[in-house]
Amino acid sequence: MNRENEEALKMEAVDLARAWQNRANELMTAEEKRYQRRIKRLLTHPIDKVTLTRLIDQSFRSRNNPRVADQVYFLLKRYGIPDFFSLGEKILMQLFLKAGRHLPGLSVPGMI
Repeated sequence: MNRENEEALKMEAVDLARAWQNRANELMTAEEKRYQRRIKRLLTHPIDKVTLTRLIDQSFRSRNNPRVADQVYFLLKRYGIPDFFSLGEKILMQLFLKAGRHLPGLSVPGMI
């Protein structure tokens, strides 16, 4: 295969991939589009990725709910509530900061 044919084949592959992606985008449901926007927000805020990773790590590290609540409280106070969370989730995080850490038996299982 010569260089000209290779370049033509590469361009054809790129065009085909673009067409497939465009078609996939057209077929996305509203729920999938919301999820994509949410993930995009997560990926464009590096500190949110760090915070989410730490929240997940602390949530599953211990089976002691008061310990988990203290760690989550510390992380949320230190890094703030991640922007990629929905409005409802942000409100729940605010409630956790106000009262949830004092009721770990209810708040931690609900959060996890």
